[in-house]
Amino acid sequence: MDERRNAGLWRLVAGGSEDDDVWDRVRLACEIVVHHVNVDAAAVTIVCGEFGVVMATDEWADRLEDYQHTLGEGPGVEVVRSGLAVLVPDTRARRHLWPAFSEGAVAGSLAAVFAFPVTDTDANTIGALTLYRRSGGALTSRELRHVAVMVGFVAKLIELNDGPLDVNLKQDRYTTISAATKLLANRHEIDPNDALALLRAHAYAHDRPLNAIAAAVLTEELWSTSLDDD
Repeated sequence: MDERRNAGLWRLVAGGSEDDDVWDRVRLACEIVVHHVNVDAAAVTIVCGEFGVVMATDEWADRLEDYQHTLGEGPGVEVVRSGLAVLVPDTRARRHLWPAFSEGAVAGSLAAVFAFPVTDTDANTIGALTLYRRSGGALTSRELRHVAVMVGFVAKLIELNDGPLDVNLKQDRYTTISAATKLLANRHEIDPNDALALLRAHAYAHDRPLNAIAAAVLTEELWSTSLDDD
């Protein structure tokens, strides 16, 4: 029964219209997870170079993903670094894991979060599927099995994609961050990691998305020298 059900889900995820690209199908996989698992939102981050591509089911999940990339900490970031799943049924009780992320996330009504590694055919972690819930509580064993299937589907979608991942400007917000990081590093003659830390500090201090700060630097709406004033 499960095999037939999973085969049907794969046909649904891999199908779609001719205009759908791999990211449309990844987003559909996220939506299916939210439909079958007791969570409010889901997002997939696939690492493409220094940063990554985020596909989320709604603005809330997108914002929580952006918190993580702005701060450099959080469940999805930890999964990509460690390759291990992170299951947090009560974020208030686990604030110490990611203090800065937890502060904003809990204020934004996040009560539970579950993140799972997406791996390639060589078992390298290439991203994370993260589930967000506004109420506390663990996932059931049945829900965990369903998530495992969908994580496999996401990995398969990436694997079957022809050629390099086609990332457009809307989806690859972190291309902007990478460009701004390089600009700051060159202009200030500092290490790129220090330049990224400057961007993150400014974004955190002003409660703005990291990619918005990066875009402002690139368009000179925000002069790079003013970042040192925070």
